[in-house]
Amino acid sequence: MLFQNNCQSFNHLFTSLRSRYDESLLEGDIWGRNDMHSHNMTLPQLADLVYDDTWHKAVFYREPLVRYLSAYRSKCEVGHDDGFELCTALFGKPNPTFAEAVERLTQDPPVDNPHFRPQVDFCGGLGAILPQFQTVEALDPRTSRDAVAALLRRVGVADPEGVPAFNERFPPFDAAAGAWRPNDSYARHTTDAAAAVEAYYTPYLACVVVTHFLDDYLTFGVAVPEWAWRLGLRDVGGDCAALR
Repeated sequence: MLFQNNCQSFNHLFTSLRSRYDESLLEGDIWGRNDMHSHNMTLPQLADLVYDDTWHKAVFYREPLVRYLSAYRSKCEVGHDDGFELCTALFGKPNPTFAEAVERLTQDPPVDNPHFRPQVDFCGGLGAILPQFQTVEALDPRTSRDAVAALLRRVGVADPEGVPAFNERFPPFDAAAGAWRPNDSYARHTTDAAAAVEAYYTPYLACVVVTHFLDDYLTFGVAVPEWAWRLGLRDVGGDCAALR
């Protein structure tokens, strides 16, 4: 599971699914309940499974401009998550402006927090092992409920809607609001970043993020959004400073 790609929802989903066989999973925190350590696996064992065709591997990636804004809103804005210490460590203050958070990508040392790192950095380097994944899907509020249901069916879960956390975490897209809204109890962790991108990104900021996360775009075959092209990214040849 990739950080800032609905990781909390996927952890809750799989814990909820596994609780059918182990009711103790219904108690306590969801974090750490689905990783290799909770299954008493070693790193070499996990690496072997990556190349084992009998194991279904899946990854949900996210459009990088949306993902970076989501991380910022979740961790650095009042009223969302509890990441002010994280933002202080990364950006030098608990509530940096979005421009300051983006400018940090141009500075050393490189940003190493997983919420803000390229998606290709995960799993030991997704670029090298992505062909081993049977499911590679975009995390999109308009389609994720159907995509996650399809994944569950592929691995033998005949009734995705019978998994309590599925309906809580992957509800139908709210077309009227133009948003994907999990259960209200998770509102602080919901950023609606996809609906807010044009309010946050200037031409320069969009250029910096696209350039920094270029490997994500190339590895997952993600198209730069049309709204970003309209900001003039085609005209600068990678020289983001020209867009200041």
